[in-house]
Amino acid sequence: MVIQKCHICGGPGEEDPEHPNLRCYRCGKYIVTVDSFDLMKTHAERWADETIANASGWIREHPGTELNKAILGYLKRLSTPSVAEKADKLLLYLAQKYPYPGSSISLPKVDHLDRFISVSRSRPEEEFSRLADSEVREYRLLLPLMGASWSVNERELVYILNKYLCEHKRILSAKTTLYEYEMTPIGWDYVSSLRRGQNDSNTAFVAMWFDPEMESAWIDGIDKGIRDAGYDPVRIDKVEHNNKIDDEIIAAIRRAKFLVTDFTGHRGGVYFEAGFAMGLGIPVIWLCREDHLEGAHFDTRQYNFVVWKQGEHKELAARLRNRIEATIGAGEGVTT
Repeated sequence: MVIQKCHICGGPGEEDPEHPNLRCYRCGKYIVTVDSFDLMKTHAERWADETIANASGWIREHPGTELNKAILGYLKRLSTPSVAEKADKLLLYLAQKYPYPGSSISLPKVDHLDRFISVSRSRPEEEFSRLADSEVREYRLLLPLMGASWSVNERELVYILNKYLCEHKRILSAKTTLYEYEMTPIGWDYVSSLRRGQNDSNTAFVAMWFDPEMESAWIDGIDKGIRDAGYDPVRIDKVEHNNKIDDEIIAAIRRAKFLVTDFTGHRGGVYFEAGFAMGLGIPVIWLCREDHLEGAHFDTRQYNFVVWKQGEHKELAARLRNRIEATIGAGEGVTT
């Protein structure tokens, strides 16, 4: 096992010998690029700890992301979640890692973890190869919790676990030590509500290229297909709002029952929004105009696209409705 330095957080990770991938213990798996190497050598040292925490958490929720210049710019602008949102993220991670009621969630206490994180960005990469096996085991257990919770440091992680989830919400109960926990019945009920997410929602968030040449496809195809299936389409440029655009998009996706993503034009925002929804467990329906399909990113080609042709927008509406009803189910008032 070769320990490598993460391009985002500066912490330890493992190299994939067959692909240009790195699996950081904190950030998860991503595709390295020239841009991410440059970030590690220069800009990462100037990113604030909060910025790194946000980027680390987002990458963990979007495994396999290619860290190109556009993505890195997006990561630097991410908003910081609230304490409640960070706790929810951590709780879902713990429920996935320890899926059985009564499981003991045991974590080693690493007093030097916070110091390690603070100096790792300037630490020479060759020092990582000299980490003791015991240190590697500790980091592999604790650093994913920091990434999953978007925590800035160990103190924040411990606060979320002990003060928020144990004392305030009583979702976890501390056992014999502060680093041993168990999910309470209240916790399992809350996890179920988080996993249900917005199942009762009747909205479909639409991510697409906002270009005049797409207007007919929107009106006669995508909008009509969603409405015919019994749902209300939400396209963020059609919504009045006073918040920052990124925040409004995130809130609308969280409220949606499913996403309809059209990759015609290969807009970066569409990829971001599809990945964010998938990280939340919200279903995604994939569309692309036939003459743009070949340019779709290779990570999306495993999905079953609804492929449509320019001018054949009524057919697009019909096929989209069929896909929604087959995979999501018909909305209110629609009989099939």
